[in-house]
Amino acid sequence: MQLLEAVLAALRLPDLRQRLIFTFIILIIFRFIAHIPLPGVDVRAMQQLFQTSPLLGMLDLFSGGGHAQLQHRRNGGWSSRQ
Repeated sequence: MQLLEAVLAALRLPDLRQRLIFTFIILIIFRFIAHIPLPGVDVRAMQQLFQTSPLLGMLDLFSGGGHAQLQHRRNGGWSSRQ
């Protein structure tokens, strides 16, 4: 109950409310970007590679699946380096 009261009190402050809304919007955008694979990468081949190698599979497990799909998020954003 105290947590709910604290959240409501935080939302009453305009500056803090704006910061919380901004943070939630960034998190939502981040989650959408997490599902966009890099162009030119065979996703099935990468998934198979990560499934056959125990070490790479463990790395992929701790990355949230980002390595097996070679997503933009994993590579530090919208990098144009090739």
